[in-house]
Amino acid sequence: MGYKQLDEQWLLQNLPGDRDFVAELLGLFAEQGAEALSVFNSALVVSQLAGVREQAHKIKGSAAALGLQAVTDSMAELEKTVREGKEFLLVAPLLKRGMSLLHEVLQDIDDYGEKNN
Repeated sequence: MGYKQLDEQWLLQNLPGDRDFVAELLGLFAEQGAEALSVFNSALVVSQLAGVREQAHKIKGSAAALGLQAVTDSMAELEKTVREGKEFLLVAPLLKRGMSLLHEVLQDIDDYGEKNN
């Protein structure tokens, strides 16, 4: 089964433990990702960036630990742009791209769980 964002081989080679441990880590990331998506979606609805930088920072670190380079890069750019105080119209496209990548990862995590149960 192919994944859009997850690299199963990288996960199994670079994380300690077995498939169950990897699945547990992915489950924790999925919870964090769902929380971030909620904050990001709220930011888009009200055109305000409250909480976006903090969530981008959290996801960036977790994504890096899981070898999710596209998500890591996207969250780093989003975090930097918000920290620099850019106006919402400049941040919104980065936010939408980050949300799209997170959705892909969450789908991959669901698929990984189905494959490994």
